[in-house]
Amino acid sequence: MLKELPEYLDEFYDELKSQIIADNERWGDTWKERGLVWNEATQEDRLFDWVSQKLYEFDIEDKPFPWLKLAGEAMIGYVRDKYMKE
Repeated sequence: MLKELPEYLDEFYDELKSQIIADNERWGDTWKERGLVWNEATQEDRLFDWVSQKLYEFDIEDKPFPWLKLAGEAMIGYVRDKYMKE
């Protein structure tokens, strides 16, 4: 039987933290800059395009959906909205 959802938070946090550290090593601070120039795609545009690509890979290529990467993208949006607004 499944536990209550909050009981998974510690495990989820640990796995998400590991994913974000690995992504940070790969991409660095690029998340701070992308979409801030008027003619670039916004963070939301990139997220929706990314999700569409992952759904295609899930449906057509039978790849697992990368839930932790989705949570990482959501964290970028959260931090940018909360701390990077002009």
